[in-house]
Amino acid sequence: MNSEPVIASAAARVLIVDDERVNRELLEVMLTPEGYVLLTAASGEEAIAATLQHQPDLILLDVMMPGMDGYQVVHKLKSDPATTNIPIILVTALNHRKARMLGLNAGAEEFLSKPVDRAELQVRVRNLLRLKAYSDHHRKHGLMLEGQVSARTAELVESEKRYRQIVESTTDGILKVDVATTIIFLNRRLAKMLGYEVDELLGKSALSLLPTGQVDGIAKPALKRRSEGVTETYDLTFRRKDGAELSVSIASTPILDEHGNFAGALSSIRDVTEQKKLLAQLTVSDRMASIGILAAGVAHEINNPLACVMANLELAEQEVLELGEKLGVAREFGEVTEEIRDSCEATKRIRDIVRDLKIFSRGEDDTPGPVDVQRVMESSLRMVWNEIRHRAKLVKNYGVVPPVEATESRLGQVFLNLVVNAVQAIDEGRAEDNEIRITTSLDSKGDVIIEIADTGPGMPPEIVCQLFTPFFTTKPAGIGTGLGLSICHRIVTGFNGSIEIISEVGNGTAFRITLPPARAEMRRRIPQVAETPTARRRGTILVVDNEPMIAKVVQRSLSPDHEVVAISSATEALERIGAGERFDVILCDLMMPQMTGMDLHAELSEIAREQAGRMIFLTGGAFTSRARSFLDETRNRHIEKPFDVLHLRALVNEHFQ
Repeated sequence: MNSEPVIASAAARVLIVDDERVNRELLEVMLTPEGYVLLTAASGEEAIAATLQHQPDLILLDVMMPGMDGYQVVHKLKSDPATTNIPIILVTALNHRKARMLGLNAGAEEFLSKPVDRAELQVRVRNLLRLKAYSDHHRKHGLMLEGQVSARTAELVESEKRYRQIVESTTDGILKVDVATTIIFLNRRLAKMLGYEVDELLGKSALSLLPTGQVDGIAKPALKRRSEGVTETYDLTFRRKDGAELSVSIASTPILDEHGNFAGALSSIRDVTEQKKLLAQLTVSDRMASIGILAAGVAHEINNPLACVMANLELAEQEVLELGEKLGVAREFGEVTEEIRDSCEATKRIRDIVRDLKIFSRGEDDTPGPVDVQRVMESSLRMVWNEIRHRAKLVKNYGVVPPVEATESRLGQVFLNLVVNAVQAIDEGRAEDNEIRITTSLDSKGDVIIEIADTGPGMPPEIVCQLFTPFFTTKPAGIGTGLGLSICHRIVTGFNGSIEIISEVGNGTAFRITLPPARAEMRRRIPQVAETPTARRRGTILVVDNEPMIAKVVQRSLSPDHEVVAISSATEALERIGAGERFDVILCDLMMPQMTGMDLHAELSEIAREQAGRMIFLTGGAFTSRARSFLDETRNRHIEKPFDVLHLRALVNEHFQ
């Protein structure tokens, strides 16, 4: 494409300036559906020439160009009376604050960052073109209010009619204020947005429509900038007639009288309330994802030292018992073994908490699979038990149900949210008089039913019918976002299930979730064993873990039955096996720096396939999508940290039966 202006349609003229052809073509593609006349230039010098020749209605201008850059082009065009009123949008990859300020100070009206979003580009261009049209009209004729059309020429009357049709048919609100912020014109669209009739607002101060904090903080400084000749787009909040708040984006331009003096401001106003709500929802989701990542990291960091403590306590208990019997003082050692046993129980409680954290730390990319409803519910209840016990008795009525097709993290999020809602529906201090009941059962079709019911005050039908509406909340300001139940609804329906509310004033509330059973068998689990099988022969075990204390405790646990080699690097393991060493069992940490257990498995599958098949993975939390997929797909067994010594020995000794 050459750099000569190219006409694409017969409407408003938009000049696209960029030294990169692909960038010009991309902007043309984005704006072609709008029906503008599209002109192009490949340098700052060509942009000046094209502007003087064709007088475009708007310019999209790159900043970093050889020769004359975008800032210089803006300065030159804004200094020329013939082109000063042409709005300019700077389009650049320089999205830091300094670049933005340089552009706006030079006189540009807008600043867009590359890569450009199509919808944002179209809205920005549309708004500035409307403002220019309104401004041009006012400079030429001035705006006449309804009932004020005087005996002017027929041509001017017809022009006014056409202009008013445009103003009243636009989907944006139009507002004109004088230097004292008195409303001297608004269209019916803006009046409707604010919940008023047009006549109710004419003559009022526009500042009276704003929350107090925005008058001095936003509105007055913006009007001052209008008086200095600045055109800009900014966000504001109006207060509707019914008291509700309306979030808007305002594109505002100064109005000058016939002598060139500042006479007020003309603004195009777009309702962005829904976009703000969507942004709030995305922010909440992002915050929850961040919390999940933090929980995963915490769980992973706790698992290794906890695994070491648990295993050593188990070994210590066993050794104390054996020593007491050997010395004939088993009774005297009884108190010591009891203390060790109590410590073991305490560490198991910590282990359960860590496992609960891992359930709630899974990411959005979890693939739905078979999920044990009771296990996830128990984790959710443990999370809020301290709140439950002060408000109500907890009654659990678990029926025998199959696993459901879901993800643990998302189902846990639903259960936790509904249990918290049930807890918050009951006042503290009367736990013996109230009840939170959890029930699981099957319906006639074989679907799984989970019901969470409370004996709280209940809700009337007009409230119940709105509970799944985003941002609707019955909680006080600052307590709830109004997103929890709508997110629960989205998650459950995403699992091909349903969620309903049964509530009656004075008779409590119940949330009933229906989910289809899983189509696959439950994921393989480590078997619970009553006693450790005895190895029929002594084997050679390789332990690979970058945490020396884990490698040591595994070595200590298995040494009575086997020869155990402990190393801290998967790379060293690969070198030893590559050199010809062979092991009966390889216990390998899944997540390690440099080379992971997954990488080691892949390498061994190429050079020593039988050794890859002998690997058992130790995992402190497979919280990456790759790790979870690997464990789901590989035939190798795995055991989660912190592990029981009995389970570890059972897994290893199975290879020696």
